[in-house]
Amino acid sequence: MSPHQMVCHLSDSVLTALGEKEVAPATSLLERTVVKWIALKSRLPWPQGIKTRPEIDQEIGGTRPAEFGRDVEALSGIVERFTRQPREFAWRPHPTVGALTDDRECRNAGMQEYQGSQRGVSAHSCIRAFMH
Repeated sequence: MSPHQMVCHLSDSVLTALGEKEVAPATSLLERTVVKWIALKSRLPWPQGIKTRPEIDQEIGGTRPAEFGRDVEALSGIVERFTRQPREFAWRPHPTVGALTDDRECRNAGMQEYQGSQRGVSAHSCIRAFMH
């Protein structure tokens, strides 16, 4: 995944949590158990090569990168809405791990940030670099 694809992937992921993008739930027992445990309970780094849901995979059904600056600006607006207090939305079930509490949703957001940093990009660093 390129840095530009990661920006679009993060946008799609947050839009899913906001309930603005539909993503089919995982159906395999492995995803609903082992992957869920790795994501929420372990402190293991996210394994390379695990595929995301097709609707947020930029090479399949996710938002395709267009113009980097506009895509970063869109992500900035999405993150701003996502972090606004008081929250103006109800958590949507995560497509792989199901319903989450606030603390688990924040852990998942941290995992998304970590995945981005493994590839040399993070939502927050992109926003700071290109918006300020």
